[in-house]
Amino acid sequence: MTGLTADEFHALVPIFHTAFEAYMKRRTIDGHVRYCRRYVSYANSPLPTTEDKLLFILTYLKQNPTQMMHGHIFQMSQSNVSKWAPLVHGALNYALSQQNLLPARTADQLAQRLQEEPLHEEPSREEPSHATDTPPLFIHDGVERPIRRPSDKVDRELYYSGKKKRHTLKNVLIVDEFGSIHFLSDTYEGRVHDKCIADETGYALPNASILYQDAGFQGFRLPGVQIMQPKKKPRNGTLTPQEKEENRRISSVRVRIEHVIGDIKRYRIIHDIIRFSCSEFRDMVMETCCGLHNFRIRLKRKKHSENQNKS
Repeated sequence: MTGLTADEFHALVPIFHTAFEAYMKRRTIDGHVRYCRRYVSYANSPLPTTEDKLLFILTYLKQNPTQMMHGHIFQMSQSNVSKWAPLVHGALNYALSQQNLLPARTADQLAQRLQEEPLHEEPSREEPSHATDTPPLFIHDGVERPIRRPSDKVDRELYYSGKKKRHTLKNVLIVDEFGSIHFLSDTYEGRVHDKCIADETGYALPNASILYQDAGFQGFRLPGVQIMQPKKKPRNGTLTPQEKEENRRISSVRVRIEHVIGDIKRYRIIHDIIRFSCSEFRDMVMETCCGLHNFRIRLKRKKHSENQNKS
């Protein structure tokens, strides 16, 4: 129902509680600046506990229900769902940002993140490590999300994706070999090409690192970075057995980002048509789901490291 296991949910509760309390010291439930008394949860509140609030927003992201249906589940009106959803979603996003779980959004933020590497725990004995003789490995790819068919003719042309044959939003992700998301581009119209987004963002990677990409980034290069891309079959020609083998090897590495995208799309608000037309919310919900993915990756690596230490 939430996209998290019971252990992951309980690990997120204290992080979310701190962020929600910090928000409510400054704002009211309606989003206005708080001037007088402090926030207290009333006895007749539809979401009285921190667990209720977290369950409310995670279920909303995971199942993507209508607000009327979601209100029926939590015994509240549709207008209350419309009021609580942005509030609790903002608190969840803030909680993930305080834990350095949200991906970088600009080239400068990415450079700082890669310098600090906050998402990496110490690798276990069975995991590959970024030693001096092992160059860091990254993979980037575009991800598309469906939206409703715009009523405006100009918007219909901008958001129409010839690849998906529907109207979409598009982002570019950069992940490392462990599946952690380091970068999320701004949200673009579905018509914009993956390479154009990468060129416009202007992100950079450490020298001597390796970047895997697919044919959608044909011609994309970064200074000091080795690009690994499957070779296309020449017109009226064939690939040699060695080239086919190299393509299979590259695809076996690049498929990791497809697994990451599939993991993000466990949240139906990303996989299905999003009902909100607000561009800020559309962008923020993608950022939050990427942060939840990083949260799960961090817990899994921490648990694996603890098991290794015990053994």
